[in-house]
Amino acid sequence: MLQINQLNVSYGSTTVLSGIEVNFSEGYIYGLVGKNASGKTSFFKAICQLSPYQGNISLNNLSIRRSDIAYLPTENFFYYNLTGNEYLSIFKIKNQENNSLFQKLTSYFNLPLSDRIDHYSTGMKKSSHCLAFSS
Repeated sequence: MLQINQLNVSYGSTTVLSGIEVNFSEGYIYGLVGKNASGKTSFFKAICQLSPYQGNISLNNLSIRRSDIAYLPTENFFYYNLTGNEYLSIFKIKNQENNSLFQKLTSYFNLPLSDRIDHYSTGMKKSSHCLAFSS
């Protein structure tokens, strides 16, 4: 379970999130909806340890580490002239366990890895990010 207690995020003197309390249970899909500039991205960046925050964020009752979670931003940061295989080769397989996960996800996503990324749909590009982060 992902637990967030008293999450506060500020940029200078501007507070964008204050006193956020929420739990996310395993096995459920959650959505976060809000107006532009309401703090959605700041919320996710705090969880992923990508921006400073105050409060407690834990995963299964342990303080969250940056390596425990991945963040796929809306903006794509691909090398569009590369094929899927070339893009994924930039990321090294760290250990055998991750290699197994990488193989399962490769099969699951069924991406045309020999095609150039600029021919991928947005969803295919997101799937490529997931593969890259699993390696």
